[in-house]
Amino acid sequence: LDINYQDVYGNSSLIWACRNGNEAVVRLLLLDPNIQNVSINMTNIHGNSALTWACREGYTSIVQLLLAHGADPTIINNMNYKALVYACKNGHTDIVKILLE
Repeated sequence: LDINYQDVYGNSSLIWACRNGNEAVVRLLLLDPNIQNVSINMTNIHGNSALTWACREGYTSIVQLLLAHGADPTIINNMNYKALVYACKNGHTDIVKILLE
């Protein structure tokens, strides 16, 4: 099983879990000792990472979890946006504060 398998749009299981706010799956992928080598900074064909999606959708606890496990908030997608831009655009002030710390 390739834990980092990407669909035709480049989305991995971690990206999908973050995009849909499925914190239980995110925790499983990042914390289960039987699951190794999850690529936390992988991006899809649009350059969006799991962190980008969590920030965009406003999933604060997932953002914190990703950052604690080494997610890179400086990744720039194909639109030249960082995760911070999506948090700002969508009014997720709690996430903006976390990213600026």
